[in-house]
Amino acid sequence: AEDETLIGVLSLRELIIAEPDTKLADLMHTRVISVSPDEGDQEVAELFNKYDLLAIPVMDAENRMLGIITVDDVLRIIVPDRGSLETFANLFLRKRAMK
Repeated sequence: AEDETLIGVLSLRELIIAEPDTKLADLMHTRVISVSPDEGDQEVAELFNKYDLLAIPVMDAENRMLGIITVDDVLRIIVPDRGSLETFANLFLRKRAMK
């Protein structure tokens, strides 16, 4: 948007498989799940889990994107001991396979 606000998102996969003449406006999802910079770690982790996200935008009060949080960022906070990360990842992958 001209005022630099986030108006939609799409995945790289959606962009790659779209027909070359498709407009971004026709591909993007306008119901954007986002967080504020003041959001707590637990709340962010719950959004990742609830909506099965790989990344989430961080937005200011004027709906401008300040950055993104990736699932890797969340894992580093939830599982700071990288040695147990493999066990956590296996549980996560099993959960996704059951869906």
